[in-house]
Amino acid sequence: MFNLITRINQEGVTILLVAQNAAAALNIAHHGYVLSTGRVVLEGPGTELSVHPQLQPAYLGDEPDAEAPPSPS
Repeated sequence: MFNLITRINQEGVTILLVAQNAAAALNIAHHGYVLSTGRVVLEGPGTELSVHPQLQPAYLGDEPDAEAPPSPS
């Protein structure tokens, strides 16, 4: 499915992707937003988010008991 989404995007179509598989989604995303309890807590280029120190353990599975990024105040 991600290959198809990439091909469609390469044809010039903008895609809004909502996915549970954060690693795969960020791998193809030009820009991403991370939501926690309905609020945007992180945003930026997919490549930067995929290595973000708060996002990595909380959403990409490096630490099984990690907490999500803090909500904005």
